[in-house]
Amino acid sequence: MQKKSFAPLFRLKGLKSSTPILLTAIFLFYLGAFFCYFVTLPFGVQFLLGYQSAHIKPMISVGKYVSFCTVFIFGFGLTFELPLILALLSYIKVVNAAFLTRNRRYAILLIAVTAAIITPTPDIFNMALMGGPLYLLFEVGVVLAKIIERKRAVTASPI
Repeated sequence: MQKKSFAPLFRLKGLKSSTPILLTAIFLFYLGAFFCYFVTLPFGVQFLLGYQSAHIKPMISVGKYVSFCTVFIFGFGLTFELPLILALLSYIKVVNAAFLTRNRRYAILLIAVTAAIITPTPDIFNMALMGGPLYLLFEVGVVLAKIIERKRAVTASPI
């Protein structure tokens, strides 16, 4: 069976090895998963269990709880890939830093909508726990795009 990879795409664009990108992607995914597990998930579960009263008791099955936690953690892991995605899009010249900074307000709107969809609770606190880091990751992506453009300009200009 033949092994498939993204290496031909990177060789066409001049990237020598895809190992740093793979390691960065794994690191960012785990960072998002850990942030969700240790910070956001406890608040989300506490909020959902807060609906109990003297007459209403939460009846959570193990399967539903594990499914909820898995989807929640996986969603956070994927959203933490944002800086890498923006850097790769900048590297292959799909977006540039000027475009990202000019459309920052739309990015904030998209981040708020994404945070509202991914977080399971309707409260603003859990949405902010998702949206805040996502906005910071967007800004890291903008900085990475600027660094990539600066390196591209240095290598393109004759000395």
